[in-house]
Amino acid sequence: MTPPELALSRNSVAALGRKMAFGSVAERAIVACAVLAFAIAWALLQGKALHWDAINYHFYLGFAALNDRFAQDFFAAGTPSYINPYAYVPLHLMVSAGLPGAMVATILAAVHGLIFWATYELALVAGPASSRRERVAFAVLAIVLAAMSPVLLQGLGMTLVDIPLGVLVVAGWLAMAVAVRDGSMRWVVIGAVLGGLAGGLKLSNAFYALAAGAMVFFVPGDWRHKARAGALYAVACGVAALLVSAPWSWKLWTAFGNPLFPFLNDVFRSPDFTSAALNYERFRPQTLFEFITRPVDLMSTLSRQNTEGRAPDLRFAALFVALGVLAAVTLVTRARNADAGLQRRNEASRVLIALATAFLIAWCLWLKSSGNSRYFIPMGCVGAALLAVALHHAYRRWKDGTLVVIALIVLAQGVQIVIAADWRRDGVGWEGPLLELKYPDRFRDEPALYLSTSFLSGSAFLPHWHPKSGMITISGFYALGPDRPGFELAKGLITHNEGRLRSLTLLPSGFDETRGLPGSPSDLNIFFRRFGLAIDSRDCEFVKAQSNLPDTSRMAERDRWSVWVSCALRSDPGAAEQYALEVSRIEPIFDRVEAACPNLFHPPRPVTEQFPNWTRLYNMGSELQLWIADGRLLYRSPLLGGDPIDIGTAADWARAPQPIDCSRKFAPAFGMGAP
Repeated sequence: MTPPELALSRNSVAALGRKMAFGSVAERAIVACAVLAFAIAWALLQGKALHWDAINYHFYLGFAALNDRFAQDFFAAGTPSYINPYAYVPLHLMVSAGLPGAMVATILAAVHGLIFWATYELALVAGPASSRRERVAFAVLAIVLAAMSPVLLQGLGMTLVDIPLGVLVVAGWLAMAVAVRDGSMRWVVIGAVLGGLAGGLKLSNAFYALAAGAMVFFVPGDWRHKARAGALYAVACGVAALLVSAPWSWKLWTAFGNPLFPFLNDVFRSPDFTSAALNYERFRPQTLFEFITRPVDLMSTLSRQNTEGRAPDLRFAALFVALGVLAAVTLVTRARNADAGLQRRNEASRVLIALATAFLIAWCLWLKSSGNSRYFIPMGCVGAALLAVALHHAYRRWKDGTLVVIALIVLAQGVQIVIAADWRRDGVGWEGPLLELKYPDRFRDEPALYLSTSFLSGSAFLPHWHPKSGMITISGFYALGPDRPGFELAKGLITHNEGRLRSLTLLPSGFDETRGLPGSPSDLNIFFRRFGLAIDSRDCEFVKAQSNLPDTSRMAERDRWSVWVSCALRSDPGAAEQYALEVSRIEPIFDRVEAACPNLFHPPRPVTEQFPNWTRLYNMGSELQLWIADGRLLYRSPLLGGDPIDIGTAADWARAPQPIDCSRKFAPAFGMGAP
């Protein structure tokens, strides 16, 4: 005799699933309040997050979105200057309105906290049929697992848009999960719109919208119904993405001939940026073995493994193991569970299978495109929900063993976060505005074109200086120089602003108006002579931005400021001629090394700069540094550390190519293994 619970109709099962999935309004309100309170409290306890990206381009982008800067700036914030800026507008409006820093952080953290709520709802929808208390418990586990991401903890309440846009991503995946469960086209459209908006505002999210589209193949119904769902998803996602990206892309197309400038310039070939294909290697797996073992690599406590700081994360390894075990058990038991009575369980598993399939696609696209865990924050939350759901399925079979596994995962990841992760911000106190700047009044009252020479451009000052002031970053991630893309546009801006040109150079920690410069102001001429300019040492000023950058000591109050020096620039045509003469003897040497090992030194032919050693920086690709010191040619990876690799004398390379091991990107420290 068939048990009553297995004799339910398909519609009755779906109705019961919806009731259990969403729970009561009271439960939802409690969870929402709890996650928002956690996010806000965490952000406020950490202090102001005035990190590198915020000062370099976050404060600039919202300003650029509301003010046409194309005629005044060129790479003002380095290469991020031209990413879609509209997601940064709320930050700019709050800062320009003079809101206290604590209030800005509270608003940001409250928005960020929604990602935990979306994770909770996703776990409810994907969980197996069980009591409501049990489903809620495992959905709360999903929140705990999501919150145990070192990268997410570091970002709560900060100016990064990865988390607020991640809310849209996770919400889009939630909508698609509901569509898979119920077969509703309405939820397909909602999921597509949310994914399209997130992808249009930040390109890295486009991969997750693409991956979520795979879930339409699991929408219940025949192939015609699935095809309609797929078509609806593609159209709705594309339209939503265009709505938020087309206005900015049109501006880029008009200014540079590339709607995604500076990206994909090997396709669009704007004359203002390199047309070489960019292969940004920092966090991407370079071999198939590295690709396959990435879940294990993510457990490493080394810095720069998957993001800039230390962010060991065992949740993904646990997820893949849990899904593998669950799949194996399902295959073994499928034959004996073929009777119609288990249709309810199969329907409950469909959402899990759809989510797991889409997640695997997103995982592969992420590793192929960047491998940066900061861009994977929303998928980390989806992965947390998946892990909680997989553990919930296991709990239905092996109650006691699963509880032990859950305890071990939470304990192990918690220990890693406390001991080995860089989640502490060493934040600045909450007094005053979010961004505190110090500069002479003349910078606000007099227009100037600032030539920034640093990776940390200083573009955060521009919204506060004279509205007709502009900025060009001439060195850093993408250097500008003669016979290179972008030089003519930069020269045009320089010529147009003749008589009001100023330098902007970040000083080493500890140097400011009280201690002075580390050398003579004329030492800075090495940055400007290729433009036919020289420092006027009679007119130099210090400008400062409060910060808590991770690469400097923050023991004293004076160290909580990043300091730039700005000097007037005068015309010096002879300097450009001397640079051209000297570099003509150096560049053939560097070109020959690049030709010998294009896998190491790419993209090719960056500007040859003087620091004061002649140097090429491959910041847009392999991130190696190649330079000549004491007549010898050396290179190293500053991210990997270790010793420089000596590849012979510059004189020998000037005559002919020399032997070089193109497989060596890293030399261990203390000379071990160095040639």
